[in-house]
Amino acid sequence: MKYLLVYLHILLFCLLKINSQKYCTYSGVGEDYNIKFDVLQTNGGIGFLYSYLSVIFTTCNYTIPCGSNSNNVLCGSYHSTVPRKYLSLGFVNGSTHSYSKDGLMITYISQDTTNDNDCKRYTTNVIFQCRPDGDVSDSLDVGIDNILIDSCIVEFTLYLRTVCQTCPNCLKTHQTSCNVKSGWCTCDGNTKGLNCDQLNANISSVLTPTISGGDVIMSGDFSNIYNISSSITISIGTSICNSVIFSSNKSQIKCTIGAGEGDQQIKLSDGNGATLIYDGFYYRAPCSVECSPFGKCNDHVGNCICNDVAIGTDCKTLNLQLDSVTPTFVTGGQVYLNGNFLNVKDLSLTIKIGDIECSDVKFNDTNFKVLQCIIRKGEGIKDIIISSGLLSFSKAKAFEYQYYKCPLNCSTPNGTCDNNTGNCTCHNEHFGNSCEFTRCPLDCSTPNGTCDNNTGNCTCHNEHFGNGCEFTQCPLYCSTPNGTCDINSGICTCDNEHIGNGCEIKFIECKHKCSTKHGICDNDSGNCKCDTQTKGLTCEESRLLIESLDSINSKGGTINIIGYFGNTTSLLTIKIGESQCKNIKVFNETTLKCDIGEGKGIHNITIIDDDLSFTAINKFQYLDEKTKISKISRGAIAGIVVGCVVAVSLIGSIAFYYHHKNKKVNLFF
Repeated sequence: MKYLLVYLHILLFCLLKINSQKYCTYSGVGEDYNIKFDVLQTNGGIGFLYSYLSVIFTTCNYTIPCGSNSNNVLCGSYHSTVPRKYLSLGFVNGSTHSYSKDGLMITYISQDTTNDNDCKRYTTNVIFQCRPDGDVSDSLDVGIDNILIDSCIVEFTLYLRTVCQTCPNCLKTHQTSCNVKSGWCTCDGNTKGLNCDQLNANISSVLTPTISGGDVIMSGDFSNIYNISSSITISIGTSICNSVIFSSNKSQIKCTIGAGEGDQQIKLSDGNGATLIYDGFYYRAPCSVECSPFGKCNDHVGNCICNDVAIGTDCKTLNLQLDSVTPTFVTGGQVYLNGNFLNVKDLSLTIKIGDIECSDVKFNDTNFKVLQCIIRKGEGIKDIIISSGLLSFSKAKAFEYQYYKCPLNCSTPNGTCDNNTGNCTCHNEHFGNSCEFTRCPLDCSTPNGTCDNNTGNCTCHNEHFGNGCEFTQCPLYCSTPNGTCDINSGICTCDNEHIGNGCEIKFIECKHKCSTKHGICDNDSGNCKCDTQTKGLTCEESRLLIESLDSINSKGGTINIIGYFGNTTSLLTIKIGESQCKNIKVFNETTLKCDIGEGKGIHNITIIDDDLSFTAINKFQYLDEKTKISKISRGAIAGIVVGCVVAVSLIGSIAFYYHHKNKKVNLFF
């Protein structure tokens, strides 16, 4: 379609330029123009391709004064309101055709022709790509002449159209000749274009100065004008660029320009009418702030262009929207920030409320409308600051801690409310969550009495008395006058002749000083009363005794110890020779058991309990493994021996009695 527009412009140009000089404009000299149209109707069938072809197309009304067929220029798509004309493509010069699943394709090549005005019409290729009616496979066996085209796509390749121009506008200073066949001027090496008025160079990019001016560096291909570099002048807008220097590699031109602003046009001139125009120049306006790393400077206007996560003149403000904040109490807790946080959803965010940093920052919903965190205790109205690295967002006075209300308003005037905690500070004798109760004096010295919190009065128990049940009546009133009562402690202080809780006992002092560990004075009798492990006037004698114990073989084991031990203490130890007995067990006052390790020989055994001890000399013996240990203890053996002696003595006495009585009794054993 763009090439059709080219044709329209060319035709219009021709109409406007008609004068006494005979010429026609050209269409795409030396270039391929591939244009596709819908075929509306063909003059006959495919068979006509072998002789002469005419196709009905929508054509334009423009004409040019060259050639009999100039009015058949294609200029638009078909429309019912546009007149249709035949386009005579001329006699066939050659054609090919082929079948495929997509239908039939025929290529038509026209003959070269010459018109009356010495203007040439050159080769035109037309390719028909048609799908026949019915199944393609049905068409493969029939002749070409029998296939009619109902609708086809036609592709034109116009290599050259009518040309009758005689180079009327060529720049004479750079023209070497005129190509009358094509109508183009033949230019020298420094220029190009239809009229040789364009410098044969190109500018690909320009390094521009700031609005203060400075060096301009143009990059491109300047090899074809390097030989006339001394005659090249450069203007930027209305200003002249000074100190023009071409680089030795012919790829850069450098010059210096004064102050300016905005977009300007660069124009290179050689002084002989040839120019090169470049429209990509502008004075750079540096940004007054650093835009990176979340934006870049738009040096056309001198402002930062921020990326999605940032806003602001320096791209340092988080691109978010904070609408409201759900407050929390002065004790702290969960805070909800409501707004739009979609642009910062992938950043690691920090939230500060006042000087306190929130913890556990996260999004509350999948739409990124709610941001939540946990804040510590505080009070008052605070600013909110949300940050992520160099980016931050702040909103003044966006958060206010909420205060608590106290229950029953602390039963004013019984107490004062602390709005920071919601707790009451009760005055004087009042107490309770809302200071609704009255405290009894000394809290009735609990458990000495019971308080009635409604009245603040005590009900004292047993021997206690006083407003706060703080006093205690002494037992028996200290048997006055035997003693004096201390009502603060309820303890009697007896005189020198009485003892007892109530000074009710006449005191008799012991004659001897009793052991502080093992005896106490019996003030009724005046004697020392000893514990189970001692005896004597002052309880100074130990009653500990070992009578017998088991022997054991050299491998050691558990032994039983028989004797008297009283009520033992936790300090009880048993030593056999130099070895300590382990796992001591007390069965009663007369029996102990313990474990002893391996050994040999006969040893002393010592029992120690606190400051008391007893040692049995050579009482313990390790036996050889070959020696059988009698199951009868030594005590039992001794008993048997004593029994035998007693029996023999008894028998002897009886014999002696009957000997004197009967004189005939024989002694025997």
